[in-house]
Amino acid sequence: GYKKKGKHDLTVPRSAFQSEYIKLKEKYKHWVKDWPESTDPLKMIYEDIAIASFLICYWRESKKEIRFVDMGCGNGFLTYVLTQEGYSGYGIDQSKRKVWDMYPQNVTLIEKTLYPKDMNVNANFIIGNHADELIPWIPILAHRANASFMALPCCFHLLNGRKMTHTDHSKTQYQQYLQYVESIIVNCGYVSTQESLRIPSTKNICFLADKRSKG
Repeated sequence: GYKKKGKHDLTVPRSAFQSEYIKLKEKYKHWVKDWPESTDPLKMIYEDIAIASFLICYWRESKKEIRFVDMGCGNGFLTYVLTQEGYSGYGIDQSKRKVWDMYPQNVTLIEKTLYPKDMNVNANFIIGNHADELIPWIPILAHRANASFMALPCCFHLLNGRKMTHTDHSKTQYQQYLQYVESIIVNCGYVSTQESLRIPSTKNICFLADKRSKG
């Protein structure tokens, strides 16, 4: 049956997450005053630091060597933090942001029009952090690359790029969309966990998948 809410701390212990978050927040808080974009730096930066903290703890538990791709990386801040913390990977978005030029040279951000239907990624972990119309494609791209993934749905895009119509009024549109994304994950042969991330957003449920179901 459909569970209304993801739960906190299913995959990462709360204490591990919180100590990582406190450390990273202190290390990167200067970006709040240095932020060149028009987006709200407080929300944006601390949310991405929370997601980075979660992923770092999650990857630490898995003990696998990670090469990530951040799909639809936007301002690239999450890619920047993960790179500075020693993880190998890159971000990709169809439009470059001003802030990209402020990151050190070891941060790889690629400006490229994204056609997920024909796309392959060079990574073993795919991040979809509010990646808009790319979100339903994340499990498909992961399946092609035999990769694990984290998908954090925000906007209600279908595989064809259109917005989902709210048809099932027994649940919210957000809940209906989570169910839609979950059905794609299952069809791609993954077992996923729904986790409520500790981020300042009402749309905080992410899907984590790192093992394929049998068959």
